[in-house]
Amino acid sequence: FQTELMPTIQERVKPLGVGVQCQKCTLGSCPQFDEIKLRKTIDGVPCLDVNLRYQPKKSEVSLSLTVGGFRGLVAINNLSVEGELRAVLHPFVPESPFVGALQVFFLNTPRLSGQFGGQGLGVLASVCNFTALESLIWSVVQDQLQGLYVIPNVYWKILGNHLTPGNITLPRPIGILRITVKRATNLQAVDWNLFSEKSSDPYVMVKLG
Repeated sequence: FQTELMPTIQERVKPLGVGVQCQKCTLGSCPQFDEIKLRKTIDGVPCLDVNLRYQPKKSEVSLSLTVGGFRGLVAINNLSVEGELRAVLHPFVPESPFVGALQVFFLNTPRLSGQFGGQGLGVLASVCNFTALESLIWSVVQDQLQGLYVIPNVYWKILGNHLTPGNITLPRPIGILRITVKRATNLQAVDWNLFSEKSSDPYVMVKLG
């Protein structure tokens, strides 16, 4: 969080006149894995598909936000990450551990959720559009996850003694569909703000097949 996410969050919120620092980040317990399935990729390579649920009971993420002359501490509570994770075992090697490398990635962007709270929330909400700021922070987290761990991006680890990163090939999907919403009209303004006009908080649901 400190090294991968905070620099990007700080850069994205700077045009809004907001300063942010991470005071504490404890992610708590290990994730849970459900419905483990043994499959093969389109190249015939064995892989494991699992449903990952990360809902740590003792996680603690505390941010210090500064807007103008106001400063407040905000916590992210009930942090949750859920998604379908794939582990590819490839290539096989003749010596122990018999698998040369491990590739791990999400098949789709994982679902993120959490609640912002804390003593500083009321003060910050009175001087800025905190709903927009909250959406921006979640957007940065999701973009970073997608850029690091969502196919075609993978996390890999060499297990064999005679392999180099050049021996590990990226997974070759049949195809990847990316959808970007370019414009929306006639959105209903339902979010109330103290010092600015009402704003909308839209989202898009897309189904395929």
